[in-house]
Amino acid sequence: MPAKYTEPQFRKSRLLMSFGETITLVVGNGDKTSRFVVHKNVVCTASPFIAAACKPEWMKPEEKEIKLPDDDPETIQAMIYWIYHDEICILDSILSRRFDCSTTTEMAMKTIWGLLVKLYVCGDKYQMPRLQDYAIDGMIDYSETHGFDCSGIIPWV
Repeated sequence: MPAKYTEPQFRKSRLLMSFGETITLVVGNGDKTSRFVVHKNVVCTASPFIAAACKPEWMKPEEKEIKLPDDDPETIQAMIYWIYHDEICILDSILSRRFDCSTTTEMAMKTIWGLLVKLYVCGDKYQMPRLQDYAIDGMIDYSETHGFDCSGIIPWV
């Protein structure tokens, strides 16, 4: 009887065999632009939007770049980490940013709550419902341990 592969085992073997051609995600605009080199097969498997953007009619083969000028580099970095590792990683610099009722929407969006909301919206934009699920789970887990008043973030959504 053949061995049964669990989801994490299958994901790891699929990831290993996906290394190959890379593309660059150019995120943000102006002086806030970041470039992320990612494995094309990995991100195309995770996002139907990115898969479509990689088609020849949208991406010049010699450039191998997808421009995401309206996105936040910090959010896309977290999305890329999630694509590769199947978990959301929150940087210490984000965790140290405090959120309270008097926080403006702009400041609230720089906290863990803002990142989780932006990841949820990013999941919708790039057709990744599992990322949306992980973002919601992160919100629930964090709110159970730290409490939450979403008044500063609701206007952004």
